[in-house]
Amino acid sequence: MNDLDLTERLDRARERLRDDHQTVADPLLDANDAAAVLKISAYTVRQRARRREIPAIRLGKFWRFRRSSLDAWIAEQERLHR
Repeated sequence: MNDLDLTERLDRARERLRDDHQTVADPLLDANDAAAVLKISAYTVRQRARRREIPAIRLGKFWRFRRSSLDAWIAEQERLHR
């Protein structure tokens, strides 16, 4: 194994750790939690997720949301509507 292979493997391992850390630091929210963040009803959150109007992850029949994704989406909406 040469130094380049080792460097590539280390970079990939660091990337996986960074991804794992984000998952732990930014847990998934359910529709009720996302509704509290957005100050709208859980029903509206699910509708908007279904229409892909807000960032969401579909897990089986459930919608899940990352707080960081919702915060970024809110910031983008503020930027677009100034």
